[in-house]
Amino acid sequence: MRGARGRRVPWVFLSCLCSCLLWPVVPGVSLLPYGPSVGDREFVERTTDFTSPLFRPQIGFLLGSSLRDYLYFTDNGQIIFPESEYQIFSYPNPPLRGFTGRDPVAMVAPFWDDADFSSGQGTIFYQEYDTLYHEHNLLVQQVESWINKFTDTRNYKAEWTLKVTWVNAPAYPAGRTFGTSTYQAILSTDGSRSYALFLYQSGGMQWDVTQRPGNPVLMGFSSGDGLCGHSALSSGPTWKRYQPDRLLNTHTGNSAPHTWLDPKCPLSSATRRGGPRAAAPSVSSIPRGAPDRAAPLVKPQYIMSRCVLLDLRAPYSLLAVGVCTMQLTVKGQFKFDPPAGFLPSSPFRGWHPGSEEASSASRGFWKLHKGARLKRVPSLDWLSREAEAVAEGLRGLQLYSLHQEERPNYRLRCLQWLKTQPQWPTWGWNQVSCPCSWQQGLWDLRFQPSSIGWWGLGSRQLCSFSSWRGGVCCSYGPWGELLQGWRVHDPWQFGQELEPQNWCCRWSDQPMLCALYRQRRPHVGCAGYRPPRPAWMFGDPHITTLDGANYTFNGLGDFQLVRAWDGNSSFLLLGRTAQTGSARATNFIAFAASYEARSLSPVTVRWLLEPNDTVRVQVNNQTVTFETQHEGRETFNSTGVTVTRAGSVVSAAFDGAVAVSVRALSNILHASCGLPAEYLQRTEGLLGVWNGNPGDDFRMPNGSTIPGNSSEASLFHYGMTWKTNDTGLLGERGDHPPSNFTPDFLTSLQKNKTLNEMLLSKCHEDERCIYDKNGTLLWTPKSLEPFTLEILARNVKVNLSSVLQPRTVVCACKDRSQCLYNQTGWVGNSSLEVARCRCGSSTFGHYCERSRDQCEAPCFAGVACVPGRGCEACPPHLTGDGRHCAALAPGLHCGNRSCPASYCYNRGHCHVSPERDCQPACTCHPAFSDSRCLVAGNPFTPAAPAGLPVMLIQLWLSEEENASVADVNASVAYRLGNLNVRAFLQNSEVLQINSSAAPASGSLRRHWRVFSKFQYLPQGPVIDFLNTKLLDAVVEAFLPQASWWRKNRSGRPRTDVNFHSISREDVHSVLALNVSTLKAYFKCNSYKDYRLVYSPQSGFTCVSPCSEGYCKHGGQCQHLPQGPRCSCVPFSIYTPWGERCEHLGMKLGAFFGILFGALFILLLLGAVGFAVLYFWRFWRYSPGNHYSHRLDSEG
Repeated sequence: MRGARGRRVPWVFLSCLCSCLLWPVVPGVSLLPYGPSVGDREFVERTTDFTSPLFRPQIGFLLGSSLRDYLYFTDNGQIIFPESEYQIFSYPNPPLRGFTGRDPVAMVAPFWDDADFSSGQGTIFYQEYDTLYHEHNLLVQQVESWINKFTDTRNYKAEWTLKVTWVNAPAYPAGRTFGTSTYQAILSTDGSRSYALFLYQSGGMQWDVTQRPGNPVLMGFSSGDGLCGHSALSSGPTWKRYQPDRLLNTHTGNSAPHTWLDPKCPLSSATRRGGPRAAAPSVSSIPRGAPDRAAPLVKPQYIMSRCVLLDLRAPYSLLAVGVCTMQLTVKGQFKFDPPAGFLPSSPFRGWHPGSEEASSASRGFWKLHKGARLKRVPSLDWLSREAEAVAEGLRGLQLYSLHQEERPNYRLRCLQWLKTQPQWPTWGWNQVSCPCSWQQGLWDLRFQPSSIGWWGLGSRQLCSFSSWRGGVCCSYGPWGELLQGWRVHDPWQFGQELEPQNWCCRWSDQPMLCALYRQRRPHVGCAGYRPPRPAWMFGDPHITTLDGANYTFNGLGDFQLVRAWDGNSSFLLLGRTAQTGSARATNFIAFAASYEARSLSPVTVRWLLEPNDTVRVQVNNQTVTFETQHEGRETFNSTGVTVTRAGSVVSAAFDGAVAVSVRALSNILHASCGLPAEYLQRTEGLLGVWNGNPGDDFRMPNGSTIPGNSSEASLFHYGMTWKTNDTGLLGERGDHPPSNFTPDFLTSLQKNKTLNEMLLSKCHEDERCIYDKNGTLLWTPKSLEPFTLEILARNVKVNLSSVLQPRTVVCACKDRSQCLYNQTGWVGNSSLEVARCRCGSSTFGHYCERSRDQCEAPCFAGVACVPGRGCEACPPHLTGDGRHCAALAPGLHCGNRSCPASYCYNRGHCHVSPERDCQPACTCHPAFSDSRCLVAGNPFTPAAPAGLPVMLIQLWLSEEENASVADVNASVAYRLGNLNVRAFLQNSEVLQINSSAAPASGSLRRHWRVFSKFQYLPQGPVIDFLNTKLLDAVVEAFLPQASWWRKNRSGRPRTDVNFHSISREDVHSVLALNVSTLKAYFKCNSYKDYRLVYSPQSGFTCVSPCSEGYCKHGGQCQHLPQGPRCSCVPFSIYTPWGERCEHLGMKLGAFFGILFGALFILLLLGAVGFAVLYFWRFWRYSPGNHYSHRLDSEG
C-alpha cells in the first residue's frame, strides 16, 4: 500500500480486535450524484479567477450568529457570504494563520487554494434544493441522514440545501501543474441550524504539494462574527492537507463527535456543544505523555488476533490490515509482531481491548518503546469507544456545525404559513372595519375591550368576532386614536392568529414578507367603518325607529320589535310591557332576542327586570354568571354571544353583528338595538322598515302603511298589529294583563331628541366639521435611528382622535441614483424602512460607501499590496502577477550555482535567476534603475518611521444592550477597522460616562466615551482620508443596521453592539497632523540629495534630482551613492560642460567651418558684383547703343 510503504509513519494506532473477524477496509466516501444527468447546472469561466452568481435563500442562511442573505462560490474552493450583494471578490490566497472567527470575509472553505480553470480543464457543477414545503428528494435525505448520524442532532429536516462540485480542478498555473482535485461542498439548513459537509473523491485529490509555493490549503469555515472551525488535517504535515480523501470520519453513537480545536480559533458555545465539528478526532485529542505504571504480573501467554493499523498523523487514516501477535511476559510486557511488510520506524500508541486468552487486567493503552516493548498506561474509555466505532466511519467526509446556537427562523415560519393560505382572503375581509376612535368603539356594542398584550405599552384593544365574516381586533393609542387593526378567524385562537403577523412583520427584517402577509390578511382601518344603526326603546315607552322616526306606543303585551335577515343570519327582538302602576300607560319589563346563523346554533338571550333596578340575564334559558375581566367589566362568553354588565346596563353582542343594550332605571327597562348594514331593507316590526325613509316606517304585517304624522291612537292601533302570542322566546308571563287595555292618549306629541348625536359618526350639526383644512408637513430625518412616525389629529372638545402612520423609506446610499425604493429593509422594530442600494462597478458595501480597491483581496504570501496600484512583484524564485504566484517552470533550476561576492551594490539581494540562464540577478530597492543596484534615480515611497504620531479621535456613543467595556471596544474596533481606508490601529480608551432612560423604550441607555487611534501612512489617499473624510466616515459607520441580536453566551467580546446613530457633533478630532507636520517625519535617508515631495494622489514620495531636470542642456543624469552625476552630451555645434552641463561651448571644427564658409560667401559675392559691373559698362559704350539729339539752332 502506498500509505504504508511509500512514506515514513511516525505515529500508528493499533487496535487489536479479539474476534476472529477481519475488519473491512474503511471505504472512501462517494460523492453525491452530480452533473447534468441529475439536474446540476454547470458554471465555469476560463480565467484565472471567477465567481458564481449570487444565491439568495428565501429563509437566509444561519452562519455563526448572523442570518446571511447572499452567498456565492469561487473557483478557489470557497463559498463566501458577503455583507452586500455588490461585495463580490475572489480570494485565491488562504491566510497562513488559518481562520480566527473574526475574519473580514465570512466563508465556508472545503478546499481553499489557488485554482486555475483557464486552460480548459475542469469544471464546476451546482444545484439548489429548496424543500421549504417538505418536498421529497433523495439527495437531501442522504444529507439529513449523515447530519443525524454524525452529530447529536435528532430529526433534522433540511429546508434549503446547496451542492457545489469542483470536478478535476487544476492548481495555478494550470499549464504547469500536475494533478487535479475533485470534491464537493454541501450546505444545509433547517432555518435554525446550519451544517456544512465536505466530500472528497477517493483518490481524486491529486494536487502536487511540491508545486504549492504559497500558504497551504485551508479547510474549515469562519462566520466573521466569532465562530470558526478547522479541518483535523490542519495539525498535520503539509502534504497530508492535500489528501483530505484519506481522512477517516468516525461516529460515536449517541455522543457527539470529537472536535479538533485550533488554539487560534476561539472556543465558542457551539464548540462546547460539539461544533464546529470536524468529522474525525485528531492526534491532538489523544493525551500524550500519560504516566507509565507497571503492569500486574500475569502468566506468560500469546495473544493473536486481527488488527487494524491507523496513522494518527492524519487522524485514523487506514494503513494496513493484518495479524498481530502479542506475547504477555511474566514481567508484564508485550511483544508486538507487525504484519508482514509493515515496518514502523518510530514509537506509536496502540490499544488492546483484551481477549478471552488474556486476563481483564491486560486491558488498557499501550505505548511502544525502543525494543518493541509495551508498557501499560491508564485506560481511556472514550478512546476505546472511538476505536470501536472506526468500522462505521467514512473516509473523505468532514462535517461542521456552522451555527453559534439554535435560533428561530421567522422567515421560514412566515413562508410556510403563507403557503397554507389562499392568495386573497375568502372570508369577508372587506366587510369589517375598526371604529375610528376608542370612544366610538365603546359605543359600538359589537366591540369588546380585550387585553391581548401584543401592541405594547400604552395601547388598548377592542375586538369583534363574527362566525360568517371573521373577526377584527383594533388597537388604540393613549389619545384614543386608532393605531391599527387586524382580521382574525376565530376568537378562541386569537394568539395563533397573531403569530403569523409576528413572523412576517414584527420579527422579520423583510418588508416583502409583511406585504405578502397583508395580501392574505389585508390591513384594517376605519375608512369603511359604519356604526350600527341604532333604535331606541325607553320611557313609557318612547320608540325611535331605525330610520329615526319617533313615536310613543303604550301597548300592553308581547310585541315584535324587529325581525331582520339576510343571506347569512337572522335576528329577532321581542319586548314585553306591563302597566305602569295604576296609570293608563305601560313600560318595558323584559326583552328577548334570538340570533341564528348558518355556522351557529340558535342563540337566545333574555333580559328580565328584577327589583332594585337589577337585570337578570338568561342565555339559552340558563341564568348567566358573570366574571370580572377587563377594567372591571363583568363578562360572560358563550358560542355566538358575549354578554357584559357594567352597573345596571347589560349588553349582548351576537356574533359580532347585532348588539342589544338594556338598562334598568326607575323600575323600567330601557333598550337600544344596533343592526349592521347587511340588514338594510330587510327589517320589520315596531322599529320600522330600515331603508333610510322614515315615511314608510309604520308598515303593518299585512303590508299597509300609515303616515308618520298619524295620531297617537292610529299609532297605537298600528303597534298592536305587531303583538305576538308566542311565549317561547320571552317565556310565560307571571301576570295576566287585560286583553282590551287602552292607554290615555296625549293630544300632542312630545318630540324627543334622539341619542344618535352621541355617536358623532357624522358632522351634520357641527359647523366646525365643515372647515376641514389641508396642510403640508415637512420633516427630514438626519439619521437612521429607529423610530415610528405618527401624525395625530385630535378634537379635544368631543374627545375624538385620529392617527396616520405614513410609510417612511429613507435612502442612505452614497448617491441618490443608487436607491432602490422598491427593495427595503426595516430598521429595528420601527416603521422606518431603508432602501437598498444598487452599487456601481467601483463601489460596494451596504450603502455603496466603500470603494473597490485592488487590495481588497490579499496578495500572495509575502507580497505587499499598494493601495490604488495592487500587488507588488512575486517573491524571488516565483513568477506571476503578485496575486497569483507559482514556481518557475521545471528544467530551469540552477542547481548549486551561487552569486559572486559583492555582486549587488547598496544592500541589493543577489540570486541566481533561471530566467537569465542561471546568471546572477539583483533584487534592488525601488530607487535603483539598473540591474545591480548602483544607479538610482527612480522615485520611491519612504517608510513610515517608528515614532510617527497617530491621529486620535474621540467618540460619544450610546446603547441600550447593557454591553460591557470589552463588547463596546470590540464593536467599535470592528466598525472602524472596516472603513473605506484601513488605517485604524486601536482604541486607547473606552469609558462608560453615565446612564439614562431611553425615551422611546424606557430601557436603560448607557453612554460611552471612546478614544480611537489611526495610523498615518505616506500614501496620499490615506492622509487625505484621515484629515478630511474620517469624521464623516465614522458617522456613516455607526448608522444602525437591521440585525437580529441575542444575548452573548460565548464569553468573548461582541462585535455587534447596536449603537444609536451619532452625528457630526459626537465625533471630535483630538490630534491630527497636517501635511507640513508629517513631512518632518518622513525621510529619504541613505539616498543623498533625494528630495521629499507631496501630492494628494501619490502622497509622500522621495524624488531624485534627476527626475526634476537636474542636468541641463540634455545631459544624462545618474544618481550614484555620492549623489547625482551628469553626463554632458554634445548636440548641434555645442558642447555642454560644467557639473550640471549648465555651460555651452562651441566645437572647434564648427568654428573654422563657419569662418571659412563666411569668407567663401564674401568672395563669391565680390565676384558676382564685379561681373555685373563689367557687363553693364560694356553694354553702355558699345556703338549700336549711341544716341543722337537734334539741336534746335535754327529756331
